[in-house]
Amino acid sequence: MTAQMYRWGRFGVFGLVSAAGSAGAVPVLSDGFEAATHPTGFRTVAAAPGAPFWVTKGSGGTAFLAADGTFASQALTITNTTTATNYPVVAPFGGFSTLTNLGDSINLTFKFRFLNQESATDSNANFRFGIETSQGTFVTADGQTSTSDNDKGFYVQIGDAAQTTNNLFYQENGGATSILSGSDRDVVSASSTVPAIADNAVHTVSFTLTRNASTIGLSLSIDGGTAVTGTSANASIASFDEIAFSNGFATTSMNFAIDDVVVTATNFTVPEPATAGLIALGAVGALARRTRRPATR
Repeated sequence: MTAQMYRWGRFGVFGLVSAAGSAGAVPVLSDGFEAATHPTGFRTVAAAPGAPFWVTKGSGGTAFLAADGTFASQALTITNTTTATNYPVVAPFGGFSTLTNLGDSINLTFKFRFLNQESATDSNANFRFGIETSQGTFVTADGQTSTSDNDKGFYVQIGDAAQTTNNLFYQENGGATSILSGSDRDVVSASSTVPAIADNAVHTVSFTLTRNASTIGLSLSIDGGTAVTGTSANASIASFDEIAFSNGFATTSMNFAIDDVVVTATNFTVPEPATAGLIALGAVGALARRTRRPATR
């Protein structure tokens, strides 16, 4: 695959140099939250191969880049002060990974550590992360509360209680509830449990979606351990353009930091430069027409 070079603009991703797919895994996003990917020090200002990280809820927590002594680098810190809701952070990666062919896959790896140790039951584990599709309703700014509510995908929840086979993997079906939560989801039964993580140490995660003949396979490994697997019968959820992180609904919510976020895929496409330019031009035109529209009484 030819390397993708892109930049983030007000209307999304544009200025793309190339678009290609490959049978071999290629990098889609790589963000260590340092100056190379966030040159101004803000999580929403990104340079390739990083991505902007948008908070989809308008209040109830914070998400910011800061030096983290445990990681010995900058990290993205996410806290939640509201226990009645989760606090999702979404990162679009500027194109689409579509699991079209048998064996096509997309993988999310990252490091994390909990900043506190709050009690959470197995069913509402505090730390959640997923690979999602925006369904065309892209998050482009903080506080776009409903923009990601219709997103579909697959996510994981882990915490300080051991995750059983029916509370680890979820398939998100694109209803009207917040991303990585709500009633618009189905359990994807896991092959085994995942142990509780009752410490503040750095842990590593690898989460993979793979296209099977008529299903989507899920695989999760923590700290390089034996993978826990699951299978979703809904192979129609097979195109992905963002990742998401959040905490759950326990009292008090788990606060956490993440670092070294990497997404790789075997089939990744981005809009052609001309198409991306037309999208941006159309958005400008729509804004201009709205501005010129005469007032009505």
